[in-house]
This record gives sequence, C-alpha cells and structure tokens, in this order.
Amino acid sequence: DLGVINRYGFNNEGMEAVLPRVKTAKRHTKPLGINVGKNKITTEADAVTDYTKCIDLLGPYADYLVINVSSPNTPGLRDLQRREVLEGLLTTVISTRDKLTHKPPLFVKIAPDITPTQLQDIAHAAKDSKVDGIIVSNTTISRPDTLKNQENKKQT
Repeated sequence: DLGVINRYGFNNEGMEAVLPRVKTAKRHTKPLGINVGKNKITTEADAVTDYTKCIDLLGPYADYLVINVSSPNTPGLRDLQRREVLEGLLTTVISTRDKLTHKPPLFVKIAPDITPTQLQDIAHAAKDSKVDGIIVSNTTISRPDTLKNQENKKQT
C-alpha cells in the first residue's frame, strides 16, 4: 500500500477568515482559484446559500471559481450532483457570479465515482446552466482489492 488516500475534506476557517488572505494574495504570479462547497452541517435545501455567499464575498478576488459538489468527506455533497439539483444550483451560482463587476470563469468539480448516466446528467446540467467548464475529478471513494492494509480500505 504505497498510495496516498485523501480524507481531508474542506478543512478551513471559513470564508470570513479567508477573505483577508485572498485580498492580499500575490495575483501576478499564479492564478487564484476559489474552491466553494457547502458546509457539512448545511442541508441540501440550504446548500445554494452557502455557495452564493462565498461567491459574493470571495468571487471579486478570484481568477476562477470552482463549485465543488464532489468531496467525499462532506456529508450530502455528492447528492448535489443529481441533475435536477445540480441544474438549479449551477444556474443560481452563475447568476450570482454574473452580478459581480469582475466575472471569473466558473467550473463545476465532479466525482470520479459516477455512472455513465450520472455523467450524462451532469453534462446536461453543466451545458444548460452555461458553466465555463468541468473539473474532473475529485477524490475517489473506491479502493482497489489489492490493498493489503484493511484500514486503507475504509472509505472515511
């Protein structure tokens, strides 16, 4: 078992704590991407609010925005990849981004552990909402049968 298994999730201090750092980031050397996701305690019904608040606050400083609906370590986040939910979320965040003076490109980050039908649904949602692109992919929840250490086979 020589691979790295990522189980970090969205460890951070929150958007208000990140704002001063983002404002003072050196912007001329590398692009600044802002990866946005819902909080682990946020319900699916309230998820769009987490995304729009982050875009309103941090979007003006981003070279690009990432709508992350695929972290396996955030409860319920991957449920947002369902077409009917994703279309609404992406349409709303695009609208929020479009209200900014500076309109950074907006990408959606998807999970690798999806079926062909789910991938097709995500593609339709991305196209219909007019996101600027798709980031493939986040961390997998699958583990190969060849792992020797049983602890490494756990998904969380």
